[in-house]
Amino acid sequence: MGKRVVLMGMAGVVCVAGLGGMVFGEESAAVAAKKPVLTLTDAKGGVSRVAYSPDGKLLAAVSGDGTARVWDAGKGKLLQTMKGHEGVVISLAWSADGKQLATGGLDKSINVWNVTTGQIVDRHEQQCPVHGLAIMPDGKHLVSICGEKVRWWQEGQDEELFDRPQGDWPLTALALTPEGELVISDYDGHLAVLDGKTGAKLAENQVRAELPATSKDPGGKNWVYSIAPLGKSEAFLTDRVTVWDWNWREGTRKRVKATGGYGVAVTPDREMAVVGGWEELQVIDVKTQRVVVQPEMKNTWVTGVSIAPAGDRLAVSSGGHWENAVWTAAGSSVVWVYDLKAAEGVMADQRKAAAEKAAGGK
Repeated sequence: MGKRVVLMGMAGVVCVAGLGGMVFGEESAAVAAKKPVLTLTDAKGGVSRVAYSPDGKLLAAVSGDGTARVWDAGKGKLLQTMKGHEGVVISLAWSADGKQLATGGLDKSINVWNVTTGQIVDRHEQQCPVHGLAIMPDGKHLVSICGEKVRWWQEGQDEELFDRPQGDWPLTALALTPEGELVISDYDGHLAVLDGKTGAKLAENQVRAELPATSKDPGGKNWVYSIAPLGKSEAFLTDRVTVWDWNWREGTRKRVKATGGYGVAVTPDREMAVVGGWEELQVIDVKTQRVVVQPEMKNTWVTGVSIAPAGDRLAVSSGGHWENAVWTAAGSSVVWVYDLKAAEGVMADQRKAAAEKAAGGK
C-alpha cells in the first residue's frame, strides 16, 4: 500500500497523494475517489472554467478577478497568473500544441497568451461577451461565440474573417470535436454542428427539457451549459436539469441518468462521464448509467469540469454561478483535482457485483 504523503508550502496548494500509483493511506478506493488530491486556491471572484492542456501537463483556469492561471497539473505549482481582462473571464481554449491559451471575457475581448512567457500574443475585440472559444487545429484560426453569431478570427488580424448567424437567441456553449467540427447551443435549447473551416451547418437538433417549478429564469428557458464531444458524431450535453447523449450522425438523442448542471466531461475511453452542479459532482458509469461516486462538494457551484487526456484526473472549477445571465461569485474560488483511477476501481467493483448478482439470479 502506498505511503501517505502531504505536500504543503506551495502557494495556494495543499496536496494529498500516494506513491507509486497506489491508493493513498489505508483508505478504500471509494473513499479516495471522493477526496481531492489537489486544492488550488489562488483565484478570486469565482472560477468559471477549467481545462487541461492537450498533453495533460498543464491545468488552466479563468476567474471572476479577470485573470487566467496556469498550474503544473501534476504538482499543483502555480506557473503563470495572466492579467489582461477587465472583469470576469468566462471562456478558455488550448491550442493543439499546448503552447497557447485563448481566454474570453465579459469585457468582450479575446486574449491569446504565450503560456511560457505569460504574455499576450494576439487580441480580438467583439461586440458582446465571449461565452465560448476554440482554437482550430492549425493553430492560426480561432472561433468564438458572441450573441447570435459564431465568429472566425485569424492570427494577427484585428477584424474577424467572417461570421455565421445562428438564429434569434444568444449562443451559450461551444465545443471543438477531435475532427475540427464545432458543436454549439443557444439560449432556446437549439443545437447545431458546423464545419470548423466554413461554418456550414452539418446537423441540428432541439433540446426542450421540462424545467422544475423552482426555476427562477423569467423566460423559462433551459439551455445547454456545457458540451463534451465524443468524436465526430457524438457529444454529451448538460442543461439545468438533464444530461443528454446526442449522436447527430445517427439522429438519436437519449437522456443519461444524471442530474443536469454547469459542467460535463467524458473520459477518453468513454467509460465514465462527470457532471457538476450546485453542491453536486457525479461520476457516472456510461455503460450502466449508475452513479459511481459523488466526490465531496459543499456550499459551492461546480462551474466547469475537465478530464486529463490520460483519463486519470478530474479538475473542477467552483465559486460562482450564472443567474439571469449575470455572473455571481458564490462560495470558495477553488479548483479541485480528483483521482479518477480510484473512481475507476469503484466502477469495476460495481460492475463485478452487478454481474455476480445477475448470474446468481438465473
